Amino acid sequence: MGPAAARDFDRLVGGLSLPSGASADLARLFSEPVPSRDRNSTDWYGPGDKIYTALTSLPEEQRTEVLARVDESLAALQGESERLKGAGDPQGELLASAITVPSPRADYIYVARDKADPARWYPVLVGWGHANDAPSRAGALPKAMVRERPAELPPAFVREAVAPVFASAPAMVLTDQRRSRWWLLLWLALTLLLLLIAWMLLRACGMGLPGYGIFHHIGEAFCPGTAVAATTGDLDRSRELGNELRRLQLEILKKQIACANETRQAEASRPPGNQPSSAPGSDRSGSGPSASDIDRRLKEAKAATGDFQISLAWDGNADLDLRVFCPDGEEISYSRRSGCGGTLDIDMNGPKNQSTTPVENVFWPEGQVPKGKFRIAVVLYERKGDTRPTIPFQIRIKDGANVRTVSGSVSQERKLVDVTEVVR
Repeated sequence: MGPAAARDFDRLVGGLSLPSGASADLARLFSEPVPSRDRNSTDWYGPGDKIYTALTSLPEEQRTEVLARVDESLAALQGESERLKGAGDPQGELLASAITVPSPRADYIYVARDKADPARWYPVLVGWGHANDAPSRAGALPKAMVRERPAELPPAFVREAVAPVFASAPAMVLTDQRRSRWWLLLWLALTLLLLLIAWMLLRACGMGLPGYGIFHHIGEAFCPGTAVAATTGDLDRSRELGNELRRLQLEILKKQIACANETRQAEASRPPGNQPSSAPGSDRSGSGPSASDIDRRLKEAKAATGDFQISLAWDGNADLDLRVFCPDGEEISYSRRSGCGGTLDIDMNGPKNQSTTPVENVFWPEGQVPKGKFRIAVVLYERKGDTRPTIPFQIRIKDGANVRTVSGSVSQERKLVDVTEVVR
């Protein structure tokens, strides 16, 4: 969402229908973004009767409690987003984008306490709707504001008394540092050429200051014939420099066109949103663990097997979650480990069981596999410091004696990526 967060805030909060029994935290989890006058930064607003404290300034045990409460709220909103998308409601896509938080997410969480009763609190997100797929695209770290509320606010923010409790650094700048070096050198060369041409033209017209060289012609008649005759060679060099300038300008234009074509080709080659195997989960940065490596990891983790088995394997510290949707619509995942006869018995890189060679496993005992279509998906729950633009993975499917693998990758936190389907 990024800069569109301010535009979509009213539509997001106004259209949010809380799940039955949901905590009131869901309704006030999102702070209100207000762009600055120059549009280079964003202020994040909350009710003015609160005291706001950055999560990173709290003791460890309090940070753990707040993070658990935020994870619970985000999981509930994720479920609501999937329900809305399944019903064809565009509010589902908006909600899915809004619950994206830059990493590390602890830097974007504040605690709002009542001024009258500090024991009452709830978590607040700033910087929501932003994603950082690479270090050069990291979200701007928010800082607590100390100034009063701006004199002017957009009409949308007049409906409730608010106080400016957070501010972000200048908006994210998405640049590729590797490409900017040659660009800077070309512009520097153009600047030097322009300065040299200007100096040659001044000499041709007999302009300068008393002294030697370029300062010699001050006080002489403007563009006298003798001066023009004496500087014919300089004019020839000026024409040559002008030709060189035009050549460099053409070279810059060619490189700009080439960069634009590369960008269009990359976007055209990116798979559409909901395709199995070759969709957003299709692997473009590596194939992930090999089949033999997956078997080894399952044995080391003492994973159960059966008539039907689905396993997920990837490399690194990131927390990926395997999601299996049964024919009757039940979901098997870390939050609901059993369904339609199947069980998730191995779950890695969550709060416990951290590994750099993780694996997850869902299995059905013999004779307990229902008939119908199984939908397999993966969610990048948290990067945990992994800076790769995409994280590749492998899905291993064992159906009786048949075993096959499906490659995929994920890039955006908390986004459900469909990988493949199995019909039994």
